[in-house]
Amino acid sequence: MPIVRRSRVPLLPAPSLTVYLVHAGVSAFAFAVMATLASVYRFQEVGLTPLQLVLVGTVLEATVLLAELPTGVLADAVSRRLSLLVGTVLIGVGFVLEGLVPTLAAVLLAQAVWGLGAAFESGAVEAWLSDEIGERAASRAFLRAAQVQQAAALVGIPVAALTGRVSLGLPLVVGGVGFLLLALFLALSMQETGFEPRQGVDRDPVRGIVGTLRRGVALARARPLVWTILGVALFAGASSETFDRLWEAQMIAGPGLPARIGPPTWFALVAVVTAALGIASAEVARRALDRADPDGRARRPLVAALLALTLLQVGAVAAFGLAGRLDLAVSMYLLARVSGRLNAPLYRAWLNRELEPATRATAFSAAGVADALGQVAGGPLLGLVAVAVGMPAAFVGAAMLLGPAAWLLGRAWRREPSVGPSGA
Repeated sequence: MPIVRRSRVPLLPAPSLTVYLVHAGVSAFAFAVMATLASVYRFQEVGLTPLQLVLVGTVLEATVLLAELPTGVLADAVSRRLSLLVGTVLIGVGFVLEGLVPTLAAVLLAQAVWGLGAAFESGAVEAWLSDEIGERAASRAFLRAAQVQQAAALVGIPVAALTGRVSLGLPLVVGGVGFLLLALFLALSMQETGFEPRQGVDRDPVRGIVGTLRRGVALARARPLVWTILGVALFAGASSETFDRLWEAQMIAGPGLPARIGPPTWFALVAVVTAALGIASAEVARRALDRADPDGRARRPLVAALLALTLLQVGAVAAFGLAGRLDLAVSMYLLARVSGRLNAPLYRAWLNRELEPATRATAFSAAGVADALGQVAGGPLLGLVAVAVGMPAAFVGAAMLLGPAAWLLGRAWRREPSVGPSGA
């Protein structure tokens, strides 16, 4: 395919690891600039209601869910490099569109464009790097990239605060331009020499989603633990959308912000504290698990940690929604956010220990679909609750949706042996 081969030849080729780390850093920086004040912009500048704020997330998640498989055709059957380039451009265009046009229609269209771009990017850069430098070297690069991303995000937060003082829409535009400049860099420097196209990839998104869930159900019949995996992902997804989309609006409309600090500066400070606590708590959790499970084989400590974090989230999310004082609201927000961020890597570690390599990919795919379906279903439902009853009731509802996830984890914990692998 001569067209594809031409698309793989950059004008200024750079080492693949360098390109990957630049992508990780710039994308994390640009996303932090955009995301730090995005919900504040939508609430104060665009004037979205709580239901509309949640629908923004629903459009994004639904687009990613439907586009994930057909966009995977480009990455697997044509070119990972091209898929990443298209995705990076679309994400940048979506951010710029939303920041320049403060209307509901533009925000929703921007989410669809962003979601399509995210689907094009999803997995493409990791698959490309593994093709170029090998799986073992790529695994080490993923860890290094995570450090780069954390540092870059911390740099992006004050940039968001400074640009947000000029206009609440400006950080979105700056973040979008950052992605467009990143796409230009990738087009000039990204090589693709280790890729072999695959044929026969399914292009029907609905059939692909249903097929993924069917494979998950079939696996669950043989491995009942998978029902727990899918259930936890479903309820966690249904709960998370409300918290992610409405927390800034609740903090503004509920206890209110300090009179002497504007929203851009305030939410930037909260973001910095959240990031710092996330880094520190992740290290504390890693050391605690190392002490509880020095050989890295027992599953019970992992499940116990997941259960404890989920219960913390239940209490913190409900208390945040009901908080009448700013100090209490901030404390509960930080507790809910940090415990939620710790949940994700522990969840992946648990699955890696529980499932065999032959079934792990299916379980992860099915869990991802269940999480997205939970967000698409739970977000609008709780958004209606926020409009009809009030945002505090929506946060209490989000906390209640985590209850079944905690119950499933508690049942899994009771069934785990005290030491060693379960052999189930």
